[in-house]
Amino acid sequence: MVGNGYDDRDPWSYLRIPKKSDGKKANNGGAKLTRRYYLQDAAFACILTVPERWSIAMVNGLKNPKWPVYLGRKGCPPSEPIFSGCFATPDEARLGLIELLKESSWIPFEKITEDWSGGHIGGMVLYDVPVTFGMHKKYASRKVIRTPIAEV
Repeated sequence: MVGNGYDDRDPWSYLRIPKKSDGKKANNGGAKLTRRYYLQDAAFACILTVPERWSIAMVNGLKNPKWPVYLGRKGCPPSEPIFSGCFATPDEARLGLIELLKESSWIPFEKITEDWSGGHIGGMVLYDVPVTFGMHKKYASRKVIRTPIAEV
């Protein structure tokens, strides 16, 4: 549910209450049931390149987050630390990721490359690009190649 429990006398809370198409508050208070889908049993890695002046603050923030870290909902806390190292070059970061994978039980890890011509072995079409939201969701396709990270 979204939009429930807000005080319509508080200007900040009033902004969070869903309204009707004419901008007025709904008869039942504006609460709406929403459907959400969560990815579970998945692992992700991200390598960021940032200016050096930001790196210390980012490392401190990732090691000591201000609020608890959840992956979409409170029932999905990360099972591994969210920070795995700071590296001088992208190549060192890639090697660090491969070492992390060797120590881990997160198998298989893959690199997904988009936009292949269609003749690649292992290429596939995924229908996961959102086009329309709401009751009648529509998704566009994208062509991807899934390659085990150890081969990258």
